[in-house]
Amino acid sequence: MKRLILASLPVLTMLGLGTAESSRAATLTNLGHNIGAQCVATGINNQGTAVGTCLQASNNGAPIPWMMVRNLQTGLAGLSAGISCSVLGIANNGTIVGSCLDPTSVPFGVTWTGPSIVPVKLAPLSGLLGIDVQVRTTPTAFNQAGFVGGQSIAFDGTSTAALWRPGDATALLVSNSSDNCEVVAITDTVGEAYPVVLMNCPLPNGRWTAKVATATGVLRTYISTPLTIAPGSAYCKATGINNASQIVGSCFYPSSPFSQTAIWASPTATPALMILPNFAGDSIGKRNAGLFINTAGHIVFSYQTDEGKTAVGYLDSLVNMPTFVPALDPGTNTVAVGFGDNDRIVVVADNATGNKQAAVFDPSSPTVLSPIAQLPGGTNTVLKAVSRSGAYTAGVAQDATHNDNAVSATLP
Repeated sequence: MKRLILASLPVLTMLGLGTAESSRAATLTNLGHNIGAQCVATGINNQGTAVGTCLQASNNGAPIPWMMVRNLQTGLAGLSAGISCSVLGIANNGTIVGSCLDPTSVPFGVTWTGPSIVPVKLAPLSGLLGIDVQVRTTPTAFNQAGFVGGQSIAFDGTSTAALWRPGDATALLVSNSSDNCEVVAITDTVGEAYPVVLMNCPLPNGRWTAKVATATGVLRTYISTPLTIAPGSAYCKATGINNASQIVGSCFYPSSPFSQTAIWASPTATPALMILPNFAGDSIGKRNAGLFINTAGHIVFSYQTDEGKTAVGYLDSLVNMPTFVPALDPGTNTVAVGFGDNDRIVVVADNATGNKQAAVFDPSSPTVLSPIAQLPGGTNTVLKAVSRSGAYTAGVAQDATHNDNAVSATLP
C-alpha cells in the first residue's frame, strides 16, 4: 500500500491562510423565467449550454425541464403532458439526461436531443422473471458522447447496474442481476467504443466494494472487477474515474481518521492514501475523502478542519503536495461542487453573513478564493454543475424577492 505523506502541519497552516478576492471573480448571469417562476440550472456543457427545471409557481406544480436555446429558456417535452421531470445534466454532444414520470407516475430515465422532440425513454433490463422483473430506471451518470449509466430497478426494489447507448432505449447489463450496484461514473468514448463503468456495490455486512466494469468480446459483455482496498481499511468506495482509468474515492476505517482519500493509478493497482497533517496531539491525521478527478489526474478532496468544519483541497499527485482552498469566512464550511479539466474548482461556502455563496478557486493562485457576487439584493447562491472544460458553471441563486433563479457564469 502506498501512503502519500502530503504535508506537515506548518505547511497546512501556511497554505490555509488564504484570502477571498474578487479581482478575477466570475459574474452570475440570470437565465430568466421563460419556463416558470422558480428555476434551477442543473447542468452545463463545454459550449455553455445550460439545462435545468422550473416550477410554474412558488413550489407548486410539476417541474418543467428546459435547455437554453439562443439565450432563451426553452421547454423540453416530458413522457406525458404536465407530468414531472428532472434534469441530471447535458453532455458535450448535446444529449440531455434526466428522468420523467410516465402517465402512470412511474419514473424512467430519459434523454433529450433538443426541444419539441419526444425524449427517449430508457427501458429497464429485459428477460428477468418473477420478483426480478425490471419496472423502472434511474440515470446516475453520463459521458460526453451520450452514453448513460444508471440502475434498472426491479419490482421488489432491488436494482442492477445498466448502460444505455446514445439515442438507444435498450438497457445493457453491467452488473449481476439485483446486486444493487450503483453506477458512479463512466469514461468518455470515441467511435464504436464502449465506456468503462465505475460502480459501488453493497456487501451483506453493510460495507461496500468499488468495482470497474469493462466491455469484452464481440458481444460487448460487461465483466466487473473489484478494486483493491487499502490494507487495514474496512472497505473503499469510488467517486470518479478519468479516461486513463485513474480512479479516486475513499477508504474507510473503524477508528480515526475514519476515512482517507484513495487514488488508484489503474483498476488493478493498490490505492495510494492521503495522510493529511495531524490535529494537535493526534498521530493519525485528519479525516479526508476523495471527490473528483479530472483528465490530467488531478484530485479534489474534502477534509475536516481543526474546528470540525468541512473544507476543500486540491492535489496534483505528480507534485505530491496538497493545496488547501481558503474559506470565504474563517471557521466556516466549504463544499466543492465541481472540477474542470482546467483545474478550476467551484465551491459553495458560508460567507460572513452566514449565507451560502459560490466561489471559484484556481490552484495557480493558491492563497486566493474568488467569490462570485450574489444577484442584486440576493442572499444565497448554490452552484450545482461545472462543464468538463471548467470554463462554465451553473446553478441557482436567490434574488431580492427570494425567488429562485437559474444562473450560469463563465469562469476566469
